[in-house]
This record gives sequence, structure tokens and C-alpha cells, in this order.
Amino acid sequence: MRFPRLALALVTALPLAACGGGGSSNPDAKVNNTPDTAMGTPDAPIAAGCDFTEAADATNDATPEASAIALGGAAAKTVCGTINTGHFDTSTVDLDGYAFSVTTAGDFLFRLDTSPAAGALANVVVSIDDGQTGLGFGVLQVDHGVFSSSLPAGDYFLSVVANDAGDPAAPIDYKVKILPDTPATRCPTITATANYTEAHDGAASADNDVVYVNFNSAPQYALTPSTTDLPEDSGIVVAPATSYRISGSSANVNVAPPNGDEYNDRDTFTIATGAATNELEIRFNWAGTADMDFLVFPENGIDSDIGGGTAVHDGEDEFATIAVKPSSKYWIWVGAYDASTPLPAAYDLSICGKTYTAN
Repeated sequence: MRFPRLALALVTALPLAACGGGGSSNPDAKVNNTPDTAMGTPDAPIAAGCDFTEAADATNDATPEASAIALGGAAAKTVCGTINTGHFDTSTVDLDGYAFSVTTAGDFLFRLDTSPAAGALANVVVSIDDGQTGLGFGVLQVDHGVFSSSLPAGDYFLSVVANDAGDPAAPIDYKVKILPDTPATRCPTITATANYTEAHDGAASADNDVVYVNFNSAPQYALTPSTTDLPEDSGIVVAPATSYRISGSSANVNVAPPNGDEYNDRDTFTIATGAATNELEIRFNWAGTADMDFLVFPENGIDSDIGGGTAVHDGEDEFATIAVKPSSKYWIWVGAYDASTPLPAAYDLSICGKTYTAN
């Protein structure tokens, strides 16, 4: 899979092995992915409400703790930990790693719940990988982060990394809840008339490109040099329990910028969140067999994406669950991967708002 990774200045980076058309990299200050007792018995008492409690903060930045958590079936699991003070290093406040397994392939929702004190840090990221490839990540927004991932049976590694210019005033507790998921039932494809239809891409299909994307470069994201290249304002303000549709078309054009962008026609739309909306579910559908992706950025915030649907496959339907800040603006970026066929391809973004309460 082709998962974009954060490119924040305050995130320590270790590369992950490339996989698929766009490759992948991992700036999320990863651990070395060697469990201390290979899915063995937890090495500390389990706190109430937790299936595993962090016990090796001094070493789990380098050796993930064996949580003995096995996912499969209908049971949810919770990992409890702490963003600890006292071992700040350059920009990393704390990095915690946990090993877990999946016994039965399935879809899972990963939720990081914490306090607004963590939201005041430069960034906090929860992610998973299989030892080589990133398989999903969520970026904390205020008090929670979230992402969904489809996992085959196997062994995996969960990471929580906090970054800032220095230690916080006090340790900050967190929970990572892992829940069975049914993404097909959430934010279904909207067939009603579009709330917004792409209208300002220009004769050359380049007027709303805005961001060049190359997952194998540093930086991964760069603004296009055009002085007339602007995101299209959809006018959509996403309210909880409400769905919206954006329609567009990805043209058969490919401008090769200096950083070696990996996409053909790139389209960018601005949306806003309402005062009670702190989570988005986005489903991306398109016509034909082109390899297409979408990303979500804070408005004018191309240092990092906060989520999206990116997969190396031909055919429509990608889905993501993303934590957002209320009363804020975001860019939704759409691109057709280089050499995708056939183009042009019509597409739709179905966007659903939610209110989530961290606990």
C-alpha cells in the first residue's frame, strides 16, 4: 500500500521499505520493531479498563513491549500508556512501541484518546506497521486521533510518538482503543446531487493543483509555483450526522515539477468543519480502473497531511476516518497516480461529519 507519512519538522524519521507504486516512508520516529518477548505475556499489572498497560517506558522506544493482545472477532482491546517527561531528545518528547497480533483478518479502527494537554504539543501520532511498511496513522487533533486499517492475520507494531520543542509540564496519559470496524457501513457513497462540482481547473487542468506530492522525496509536499493556482472553495461546512458530495474529474495531464511529483491532474478543494465536528469519514469513488488517491491537509498546512485514502490498486473506493478540529478549514486533495489509465476519470468524494467524545 502507498501510505503518505507525516513530514513535520519536529518528527524524527526512520525510513520504511518502499511498497507499491508510490513507495512509502515513515517520519514517525519509529521503534526498531523487535518485541521483547515475541507476543508473550505482559510484563506489568494491567490497569482497570486496559488490556495492556505500558510498563517499559525506558526501553520501548527501541524495543516494543509485548502486549499479548490478539485481535480477531468482536472484542475491542485497549492499550494504556503515558507520554512521559524526562527523556526529551532533540524534538521527541516520548515514543512508545507495542507489539500485537491479528489472529483473524479484518477491519479495525484505532482510536487515540488523551487530554487537550497532548493537543498542545507540536504533534502526537498513533500508527501501526508490520515491521517494514506503514499500514495506517492518525494525527492527534485536540484530544483524539483516529484511523482505520484492514489487516491480514500476522504480527504488528503499534507506536505512539509525541513531539515538541521540550518536555510538557507533566506526564500525559493516553489510551489506544482498537475496535472491530465495518467501514462499508460508514459514510456510504452519496448519490444525491453534488453539493459542489469542480469548476475552476482551467483549460489546461492545472488551476487547482495547489500541491505537488512525491512520497519518495523530502519534502513530500510542495506548493506549485503558479501564482494563479488556488484550491476551489466548496462552501461546504461539515456538520455532525450530515453528509456531503464533491464531484470532479481527473484529466489526462502530467506536469513534471522539479521535485518529481508522482501524480497526473491534481485537484484541491476547501471544506470547513462546524463548531461540533471533530471527525470526518471520507469515501472516495471514481469511474474506471485508474489508480487514484486523496489526502487531507489543514488549510495552508502542507508540512503534513492528516490522513487520506492511498492504495496501490486499480478501481474505485477508498475510505478514511480522520480526526479534525472544529471550526477549521481543510484542503481535500485528489490525484491520479502517474501512468494511471484510463483518464480522464470522473470521481466523487462523500464526506460525513461526526462528533466524537474522547474518554
